[in-house]
Amino acid sequence: MADIIPSVKRLLRPLSGNNEAANENREEQGLPLDEMEVEGVRHRSGLQPPTLDEGSEIQTASGILAPGSAEGTAQVQEDPELKDSFVKINLRRISTTFGPRPTAQERKTEEERLFREQGYHNLRKEYYQKVPNGFPRLATFVSSDDDCQIYRGFKTCHNRIIHHCEVELTELEKQLHELDKRDNDNPITSHRLKRIKHKAGWDEEQNILIDKIKVKLKEYDELVLRHAQMQALGKPPKRVHKALFNWIWRYKPLATGYWDFILYEEDFLSIKGDSTSYFEIFIQNRLKSWPWKLLKQRLITENERKKTDDRLVTYYSASRLKAFAGLLLVLTTVGILLAPVFLLFLIPMSRSLMAVTASIFIILFSVVVSVVTGAQVYEVFVSTATYSAIVVMFLGNISAGNATANPST
Repeated sequence: MADIIPSVKRLLRPLSGNNEAANENREEQGLPLDEMEVEGVRHRSGLQPPTLDEGSEIQTASGILAPGSAEGTAQVQEDPELKDSFVKINLRRISTTFGPRPTAQERKTEEERLFREQGYHNLRKEYYQKVPNGFPRLATFVSSDDDCQIYRGFKTCHNRIIHHCEVELTELEKQLHELDKRDNDNPITSHRLKRIKHKAGWDEEQNILIDKIKVKLKEYDELVLRHAQMQALGKPPKRVHKALFNWIWRYKPLATGYWDFILYEEDFLSIKGDSTSYFEIFIQNRLKSWPWKLLKQRLITENERKKTDDRLVTYYSASRLKAFAGLLLVLTTVGILLAPVFLLFLIPMSRSLMAVTASIFIILFSVVVSVVTGAQVYEVFVSTATYSAIVVMFLGNISAGNATANPST
């Protein structure tokens, strides 16, 4: 028996070593150990759990824990050092908030430093005055603003080519009709009127003619569809064409005769189409007249000023222009809706005058909806009918109120 016990110990020693290695791994991962002498408490090598003796104290993060806290009524004493550090931190924050602020030059220097550190200085912007004169400058100037991207539609050329194809197709169609009549009268070739496949050696005149029609018809369809798509882009405002014409006429970036395309005012199309709202065009057309010229500087940002130093060329911020146009649209809409209400409610009127006032505002509303929004006929009709119903209902309530206030004797 004495010889068996050492042998068993030798056999169990690798297992205990494995358990110790596993416990070390679990200890590093923060998991419970395989062997714990006390529930919820790990016994690590070289560490002993603290013991609370009579009158001993344990220092915690929030103060000092005194003995006698076994019943959950622990007495926490504040640490003066931690309290001082808390006060110092808050005083430092307050002093930073209300302390001296950096000057404008310091802020600008810091922004430039961050701008270069983040690589933003490598971003490139094209300015038409910095490119060679000629086609490069013309292309850069047109690209500098979306409104300037207007091009000739060549309506006359499109129509001429389309008419050429139209005539050629008509001639081929006549030949096909004549061939059908001959085939109908000839028993030998009459099979071509009922079949599309022919045997070898048969007359291929019909197939050759149909192939010609296919090619020409495909060309004709592409021309018509492309022309329709271009014309659907819409015409630019005359103000835009005039601005581009003035720039080309003043600086003449191209040789004589090469800029003649700008002379065809009625043939230009806008890449933007009709996306520009009515009030945006309204504001831009009146920026040179009073009182709208007071708004001019509000529409120019620093980015627009950097685009050019030419005093004859002015860029406007698209976002600000859209914001002011939206504000004008809101004011117009609210004014049309509320003006008749205030007039009918606040001003004493006879019934005939109230009817005339309501009719005037209904007509005005219909005109504004049609012109400003570009709505279709049925949309104008529906919106006008709705507005009329509201005005008539309000008018009826006022008449009923007046009748109640002044009963007939």
